[in-house]
Order: sequence, then structure tokens, then C-alpha cells
Amino acid sequence: MKNSNYSEEKTLYIIGLIGISLILIFLLILNIYNINILDINVPCKLLEKTGYYCPGCGGTRAVKALIKGDIIGSIKYHPVIIYIVFVFSLFMILNTISLIFKKDFSGMKLNNTLLILMPVIIFVQFFIKNLLLIIWNIRII
Repeated sequence: MKNSNYSEEKTLYIIGLIGISLILIFLLILNIYNINILDINVPCKLLEKTGYYCPGCGGTRAVKALIKGDIIGSIKYHPVIIYIVFVFSLFMILNTISLIFKKDFSGMKLNNTLLILMPVIIFVQFFIKNLLLIIWNIRII
């Protein structure tokens, strides 16, 4: 009998495949209409109004840097983006290999530590960026 994690992992894997498909369709549409995704800017309203960073500040810039292949820049703008891409890629690759060669779903298992680490990364970067801004007037973005 399969445990509940097996079902959750398989569901996440299917959601991942759907997500990848939607991203590819989105990129195809952008290509058809000749829209450069790197030209899209989403300003942070909290930063504009208060001068302080929100927990998500730098996320769009981090994605753009990653698309350009600038991993260090992506980490500098918002480290959780590279973390999510790494964990998601590892999850999808290991489970795809498992499905292909073992004919079952026994690849990467769910781990609460991986999920708990995301908000920790978000909080730490939020705290550090605002601390640098408040104490030393250093702007990261």
C-alpha cells in the first residue's frame, strides 16, 4: 500500500509538469507577439511609498537575471528564486529518472525542511536588505 507522501509527491510532480507546460506556452506566445520578457517591469508599491523593501522585493529582477544566466545576480536580488528553481529542477529530474528507469515513482521524497527553508530565506533577505538600507544606506536593488 502506498503512503500519503507517495500521492502528494505524484500530485506535485503532475503539477510541475503542468507548470512547465504553461510556462512553455507563455514563452511561445511572447515569442509569437515579439514581446521581450526582460522588458516587463513590476515596481514594488511598498518600496515606492515607504522606501523600504518588502519580502518579495527583487523577485522579478532575480528571475530576469536567471533568464540571462546571471546566477550571482539572481542570488543578490532574491536568493529564494534560485533556491526554488534548484529544488524544483532536482525534484522533477530525479522523479522523471525514477519513472523512466524504475517504472515507479520513487525519486525525490518530500521533505519539510526544504519547504520551511523558503520562508526562512525570504525573511533573512528581507531583514538583511532593510538593515543595510537603514543602518548604512546601502541599496541592494
